[in-house]
Amino acid sequence: NEPTIEEPKEAENIEIIDSDGYGLISPTLSEIWAKDVLEDYIPSGYCIRNSFCKGMVFTFDFHEFANKIANKKIVNDIWGNPQNIEDIDIILTASMLKLWDSYTSIEDYLSKCKENDYGFSITKVCPKKLENERNMNYQFLQSYNLSDDDIAELLDPTINEIKEVINGDVDKTILFLHGADSNDDFDFRENDCVIQALMIEPKMANDPYIINRVSHMIKKKINDAKIGVIKVHGNYAVISGDPYALCQYIFECKVENDNYGLLRAGEIYSKYWIDDGVDKIACFRAPMSCHNNIRLMNVVNSKEMSYWYKYMTTINILNCHDSVTVAENGADKDGDCFITTDNPVILRNTRETKVIMCAQKKAEKVIITEENLRQSNKNGFGDEIGRITNRITTMYDVQAKYPQDSIEHKILDYRIMCGQLLQQNAIDKTKGIISKPMPKFWYDPHSVVIDKEKDNENTIQEKLFNQSILADKKPYFMCYIYPQDTTKYKNYVRNSETKCYMLFGKSLTELQNICKENSNSEELLEERNFLNWYDKLMPYGLNDCVMNKICWYVEEAFKNYALKSKETSKFDYTIMKQEGSYSTAETKKLKDIYKRYSTEISQYCSTATKFKLDEDESIAQKIIITNKYKMECDYVCNTEAIQCNILLDLCYKSEKSKKFVWDMCGESIVKNLLINNNNMITYYVHDDNGEILYRGEHYTKKTKEVIM
Repeated sequence: NEPTIEEPKEAENIEIIDSDGYGLISPTLSEIWAKDVLEDYIPSGYCIRNSFCKGMVFTFDFHEFANKIANKKIVNDIWGNPQNIEDIDIILTASMLKLWDSYTSIEDYLSKCKENDYGFSITKVCPKKLENERNMNYQFLQSYNLSDDDIAELLDPTINEIKEVINGDVDKTILFLHGADSNDDFDFRENDCVIQALMIEPKMANDPYIINRVSHMIKKKINDAKIGVIKVHGNYAVISGDPYALCQYIFECKVENDNYGLLRAGEIYSKYWIDDGVDKIACFRAPMSCHNNIRLMNVVNSKEMSYWYKYMTTINILNCHDSVTVAENGADKDGDCFITTDNPVILRNTRETKVIMCAQKKAEKVIITEENLRQSNKNGFGDEIGRITNRITTMYDVQAKYPQDSIEHKILDYRIMCGQLLQQNAIDKTKGIISKPMPKFWYDPHSVVIDKEKDNENTIQEKLFNQSILADKKPYFMCYIYPQDTTKYKNYVRNSETKCYMLFGKSLTELQNICKENSNSEELLEERNFLNWYDKLMPYGLNDCVMNKICWYVEEAFKNYALKSKETSKFDYTIMKQEGSYSTAETKKLKDIYKRYSTEISQYCSTATKFKLDEDESIAQKIIITNKYKMECDYVCNTEAIQCNILLDLCYKSEKSKKFVWDMCGESIVKNLLINNNNMITYYVHDDNGEILYRGEHYTKKTKEVIM
């Protein structure tokens, strides 16, 4: 059966655990841990693990709180045992130590950890600085009602950045390849040979190999934009509850009207956004299914907050008075992160919605055995979350066909909201919690087939309605997520186009326009029937959902895409060479190696694509092949400069692939370029007043000498 949604007639109070998943670490111990993990700052927090223990500990001076606010040193732990806070450097909460009630005391737990060689381990450290730009994705965008102008405003920064690289801006190309993180301390030798070459000699931007390499990366960027991977001003940061409120509770401070903490409902503390002068942000957390999972929060600050939260500089601190964590698909504070942005398109189009609270089941407590561990692993196999998420996305595409006040639109709204429950159920499957799956008649055509002999009139009408809102076709933009389906789509359109010409002597577009202009003409029954079946059998949904519109906008922006170089003249590859002669015999042997290498790499790439081999495995195998041929080249010609000259002539005097010489002699090319440019390179440093703007950061161009 379908899930049920109950909406309270009046506002109801709910109880939340603000410390769900997090505890505290003293600044003193945090500084020691920072040195252990080789950081040069005191991190805002650490994600930790121990036996039956997981979660975040955030840097907060609870010793100072004890002296200044609580005036109390002795507190009772969860077992009721008194503890002197001055002897404590880490505070764990019940939600962090999962089996706390299986031990008699904290001393019992720690002694058993020591006895069995368990200790605290750090899995993640909060960064020193947050980024200034973040990529959105289709899950975050699909629920918005965006106009064409909104879409243009949202996408243009991403599109313009890509076009700057396409148009041959060398500065932007280097930053694009390097990841925009250059600074005075960077190690030139850690970079890829292609990036090194560009940093030495700007003319290398016209090298056909580099153009091809950059083009490949740009195509990926363009395809990513088509599926909603678009940049916005924002960041990705760990969430915490209010540590001030947690300390008030720990130290049993008197709090009037349950007014815990320094933050009120609807408020968030983020030093990043405070420093940026922003007072309102939108918050997202994956996975998400509906608009109810997006929250607008007010960024606030005070002297008291700045003082007590001074160590938590790269954290989103949430208040303990509203249901933001519930709304964000049941987030907790054991390392979960929010993407936050002040993007104006997002802010003005985020609708206020009610919070969905999903009824969650708890797993039965059992003694752990090999058998139930195996079963838990088996329950985790498959991609049920992905399938549920895709069906929800498909519902947005179907919903775009209907007016907002229609029954179809409202029913699909309900089903999309149910997606949050179904996603959480799929996640809980590994815990042994078995819940009802998504009803098949929401997405499976076979479940709504009409049986004229068995179905009564009510059943027939119900099936017809469910057929009309069936989520059985992924929306068009998803062909860029699943490349294997792209071929299927292109073949279908091409075959239909051919059939259309054969039957009617017109293109599909022409036929669609004629039928649209003459919608009441009885003479076009055959044509309309053809188009009707064309739509029914179309493998993708082509409705005007926001993600399809985003995809089509990017397609239009890059429909004539071609990577340009600043110079139209033929590239002079001799700038990569050194003086020196070589024999015909050496050339012939290296030419033979070049042919065999090209054949083997080509065959392997074909096999990897055909059998969908793992990307990491594929890269490793290519390295093995490359190293094998590099050894052969060194055996034929062990003089580095001469070998480089021969292979450059072999690869660059023809239209063949240039990859071979870069694989065999990439380091030699870089050395030659350095020699030819007085060992000077160009690099970029962060500078708030810099003239080069890239991905929200300003850079200044500098030069320095590099000896290799």
